[in-house]
Amino acid sequence: MPQEFTAADVAEHIARQDPAATLRRIAAHRRILKRHSPQEEGMGAIPPDFIEYREISPVCERCGQPGEYGVVWPCDDVRDLAEIYGVSPS
Repeated sequence: MPQEFTAADVAEHIARQDPAATLRRIAAHRRILKRHSPQEEGMGAIPPDFIEYREISPVCERCGQPGEYGVVWPCDDVRDLAEIYGVSPS
């Protein structure tokens, strides 16, 4: 039989979870994801004639060194954030 909760139980649970802190964490995670988004135009340092790679493997806008091809997206940071939310990025 499912447990029933009163409005007071729900309010106490919400207060314990600190909604403001939860919203700050979500906002921070969104900023991280934005910085580590897949690069859509030009694929960074990948040569333009290397079309096959660009179509198959976008690179992370943030990871990698200048002059390199970059890190295939999703990078480790995106994968770590996805794990927090129980998502497996492909």
